[in-house]
Amino acid sequence: MANKDGATSLLFAVPRLIGRIHQWLHKLTAGESIALVVVIIVVLNTTGFCWYRLRWLAPNTLFTTAIAANAHKIADFTEGRVSTAEEYLAKHPYCCTFGDYSMSDLSLFQAPLGFKVYVINVVYRRSAADIARMPREGDFYDAYVEVSCCGHTFHTTGTTIKNCILPMKWFRPPDDGDCG
Repeated sequence: MANKDGATSLLFAVPRLIGRIHQWLHKLTAGESIALVVVIIVVLNTTGFCWYRLRWLAPNTLFTTAIAANAHKIADFTEGRVSTAEEYLAKHPYCCTFGDYSMSDLSLFQAPLGFKVYVINVVYRRSAADIARMPREGDFYDAYVEVSCCGHTFHTTGTTIKNCILPMKWFRPPDDGDCG
């Protein structure tokens, strides 16, 4: 007997679907099975699947990794307003976005082979020590951080900017308080 949302009928449908897929897989030849496995691996690699963790990482996890890589330069960290990248992201939810390009020289063949790299754009207020070293450069930094699909950082570059220009400003109401 199904309830209002159909959850019970779904519970009975899933085993039947798995049974049909199982029957179909037994009909494949060895060559077809190998080709199917290769296609599955290429699709998972291209979409950023992390084989080490056996899952895709959420965007917030990639963002906090990029923030943590720059924590020693971010004013909120050096001045003690936040202690973790998760706190910083909660305080400044629009500081990060996925970049439009990759700084790495990855070929079209490297992503399907598992070498997917995301470029995370992080905008933050520079620490007082960093501003004191280069006062005319601006109070904010626009960082581009390369992060692997498993959450490891490779390379960071960027530029100082005079005013806070958030990467997702077009996506939300303007509030310059998000820069820190």
